[in-house]
Amino acid sequence: MTSDNADKLRKFARNMRSNPTEAEERLWGALRGRRLDRLKFRRQVPLRGFIVDFVCMEAKLIVELMAFSMLTAVMTHGGIRLCACAALRLSAFGTLM
Repeated sequence: MTSDNADKLRKFARNMRSNPTEAEERLWGALRGRRLDRLKFRRQVPLRGFIVDFVCMEAKLIVELMAFSMLTAVMTHGGIRLCACAALRLSAFGTLM
């Protein structure tokens, strides 16, 4: 990825952190500040050309929140490739929209 693309991705991730969905806001309230098993989570993180909703590097875990209609596409396409490249597990949860 070129540095221009990486910069754009970082800016987009920053914007997403500033405008979370209700589901992201609720989950972040439960994860932030090591509230879940003292694990450090980060949100809206650029990773291998994607922006993941939440990631815990210690646990090698990505958590994605998305509309049910998107869940299948991510699990069968980009999400699996991302996890394979980064050696992380993906947990995707559907939200009602």
